Amino acid sequence: MFPFHIPLFVITLIIYLYRFLYILYLAIDGNFKLKGKERNVNNVELMPGLGTYVTETDYKSHTANYVDQPEVRDW
Repeated sequence: MFPFHIPLFVITLIIYLYRFLYILYLAIDGNFKLKGKERNVNNVELMPGLGTYVTETDYKSHTANYVDQPEVRDW
């Protein structure tokens, strides 16, 4: 097969290191606005108040306290 001898562990190592090239990635599109547009929905809340998301009223009341605070620049 090869004109020179390659040890089996080297071939196995090469296959192991390059296996990411042959992985099938499946993803689900999270764009729900198109379906909501068909149903005449203007505002879609994905997870109101669950997990790391907060309800809209809590968010607006929190940000209302920091309206006059200047923004911080890193540059």
